[in-house]
Amino acid sequence: MPGKNKDKLKFSMLTWNTANLGITRRQAYLLNEKLLKPDPDVIFVGLQEHSSNNKGEYFYQGNFCDYNKVASSSFKVITKPRKLSSFQAMSVYTKKDIKVKQLAQGSYTDDLMRNKGGQYNILKIEGVVYAFLNVHLDSYDRKKRNNEMFQLRKKIRQDHPYIDEIIILGDFNERIVDHDNREKNPFNIPKQVPYAEGFSKAHSKATYEQHEGKFNNKRKAYDKGSLDQVFTVSQIKYEKDKTVVKKAKTDYKHDSDHNPVFREFTLDTKKILYKKSNLTTDRLRNLLENTSACGTNYRGGQSITYDSTVYTVPYGIYSTLKKMDLLVDTSIFQKTKIDNNKLKSLEADEFTRKFKKNIKDYAKDHTSRGGVFRKRNLATAVMYRYFSEEDAGEKVDRVFCKSPV
Repeated sequence: MPGKNKDKLKFSMLTWNTANLGITRRQAYLLNEKLLKPDPDVIFVGLQEHSSNNKGEYFYQGNFCDYNKVASSSFKVITKPRKLSSFQAMSVYTKKDIKVKQLAQGSYTDDLMRNKGGQYNILKIEGVVYAFLNVHLDSYDRKKRNNEMFQLRKKIRQDHPYIDEIIILGDFNERIVDHDNREKNPFNIPKQVPYAEGFSKAHSKATYEQHEGKFNNKRKAYDKGSLDQVFTVSQIKYEKDKTVVKKAKTDYKHDSDHNPVFREFTLDTKKILYKKSNLTTDRLRNLLENTSACGTNYRGGQSITYDSTVYTVPYGIYSTLKKMDLLVDTSIFQKTKIDNNKLKSLEADEFTRKFKKNIKDYAKDHTSRGGVFRKRNLATAVMYRYFSEEDAGEKVDRVFCKSPV
C-alpha cells in the first residue's frame, strides 16, 4: 500500500573509541560484516578519537550498496598532545526503500579545545522521530559529564523538542569503583539523556569493563565502569535485543584500549505510531493539569471541562484555546468544553506549534511593567512559571509534558 509506514525496523549499531588510531581495510571489512549480519534497516556508527575525518564512513564501496547515507557529521578533537588530528564522527545509513527525512543536526563541545562533548542527528524514519547521539564525555569529572549531557539535551530541545526514540552511543567514561576499588553509584544516564515525553525507563544492556581494571593515578579510580555502550531511551520494549562486546586486540588486531560494542534490536514502529496518535490529547491534558490552579484562596481564571474534569486555568490559556477554535460553550450550566473532534483533527506538533504562537501573541498584547502578563492573580502566576520571557521556549515545551522538568 503506497505511503504506508513499515511496521518493524531492524537496527544495527557500533560504537568504538579507536584511541587516535586508524582502521585498516581488513578491520573495516570485519566490522561491516558484523554490522550487516542481522540484515538491518538502519545502521548507526559512532567513532571517538578516530584518526581521519571521514565522518565514520570507513565503509568501502560494495559493502553498503543497498543503503543510503542519510546523516553524517564530525568535529576535530584534541585528546592527546602527540596526536592532533583526531575526530569524533558518526554516520547513519538506511536501506533504500526506507522513508527518511533529516530534521536537525548539531554538536556541543565543552571548551575551545573541542575535547569532549557530543554530536547528534535528528531523523524522521518511517514516521518516527529519532535522536541519534554520539558522545565522548569527560574522563575525570562527573560534574563535567553531567553538564555535557545537559548542554546536548538543551540543544536538541531547541532544534526539535519532541522526540519519539533516542539512541545514544559512545564513550561515557564513567568509573563505577572508587580509589579503594569499592562500588559506587553508577552515572545516572537516564536522568541525563535528552528529555522527551512519554518515555518508559531507559534501556541499557550492561556496563562493560573495557579497560583492564587497573588503578589509574590520574583519575584516582580504577578503570572499570560503563565506558563504552549503546544506550537507548524508548517508549516500548525492543524485540531481539542483543549486545556484543568484541575484543579490539584479538578480534581485530587493533591496539585501542577500548573494545568495539555492537548492539542490534528490532523496533515495532506500529506501536510507536499508535502512541503518537494519542499524543495530541495527552499534551492538552498535561497543559491543563500543569497550568490549572485550585484551592480555597483561588481567585480569577476560567473553567474548562475536559473528559469530565473541570480545570480552572489562567485567562491566557482560555483565550489561546478559544482563538484556536477548540472550545465550545454548552447550554448546561454554561460550561465551556473542549471540542474533541477538532482537537483530534490536529497532529500533536501542529497543536503545539499553534498554541505556542497564540500564547506568545497573547503575552505581547498583555505586557506591563509588572511582568509579561498584566495581572498576577494565582492563575496567572501559575501560567507565568511556564511562559515568562526568560527561557520561554523551553518552558512552553515543558508544559505539554506529564512531569515537567
